[in-house]
Amino acid sequence: MYEIEEFVNKGYCSKADVEKAFQAHQSYIASIRSDQREAAAAEMPGFGYYEPFQLSATDDELFKQPPPNADCPLCSIPLPLFSENALARRYQSCCGQIICGGCMWPVEYPLYGSGAPVPCPSCNTLNSEDEKEIVKGLMKRADEKDVYAMTLLGTRFAEGSVVPKSMHRAIEIWEEAAELGGILACNTLGNIYKPGSLNDIDDTGIDKDWKKACRYYAKAAKGNHDLARYNLGVLENNHGSKIKAMKHMLIGAASGHDDALTLVKQGLTDHRVTKEEYDNALRAYKESKKLMDNAQRDKPKAWMKRMNMMKVLSGGRRGPGTAGELLKEGRKIEQARKKRGNRRR
Repeated sequence: MYEIEEFVNKGYCSKADVEKAFQAHQSYIASIRSDQREAAAAEMPGFGYYEPFQLSATDDELFKQPPPNADCPLCSIPLPLFSENALARRYQSCCGQIICGGCMWPVEYPLYGSGAPVPCPSCNTLNSEDEKEIVKGLMKRADEKDVYAMTLLGTRFAEGSVVPKSMHRAIEIWEEAAELGGILACNTLGNIYKPGSLNDIDDTGIDKDWKKACRYYAKAAKGNHDLARYNLGVLENNHGSKIKAMKHMLIGAASGHDDALTLVKQGLTDHRVTKEEYDNALRAYKESKKLMDNAQRDKPKAWMKRMNMMKVLSGGRRGPGTAGELLKEGRKIEQARKKRGNRRR
């Protein structure tokens, strides 16, 4: 009935017409059901081929516009979205602060790749770029139940970086962090449990589960994880309710997510979004972008764009990587470029 009310409220058709179509659909579904087909559907990952997918029992809470991101402790501007590049927000295990890329850039960029410790802009602790020291700091913060540190530590176990590689151990850490309210861990678990995702871990004995993936995405989305919100909208569009999918995209666009705004614009063309809804989303999108942007944050963004272009032109691998890897690789590219320039002179 939720879907019917949405169609009627938007004036696409009368309630009687939609109810008639809905009843015809239910009759058709009932006519094709059989024990053999239900047994086959049960073997498929996720949910049955005819079963409507209920993502969350708390839709009212899920579809509220989430609060803005917390401010960077140094510049007092809302932190960038999670969908930004690896340099956009930086976790400091020394003090547990999350610092925006703009505030990290002046102290971090000149030193990365040199072997010198990088001072934390928040507490002035000298942090080594050695991976062993980084993992050691994450373990210390994880023991104190710092959910961000726990999530990053889980990633180290998943990748086998310094610690023994163990996806099961990684998931244990992520699930504990998720229980403590870590939205980054929730989004990671959503990626892990989603069937057909890039994180395909079926060979480890961990079952893929659509509903579990969406539960974690929903929890992260409530905490304003823009990627989780976008992923949840995509899953709804493909396997659930297209109306709910567009609601997710409207919320994501209002938070500043670029791809969500693109889909909202497409929704306007497809008559799934009204002109008023699109205008409101566009206005909120611009306001969110304005709040999160400043000249200092543009520097790492421009550097990332330049490095990606140079890697593509040189035939190198293009990928996000960790912030440390990006900075080291970027410095190597820039140094090689300077050497070539000197030789030409």
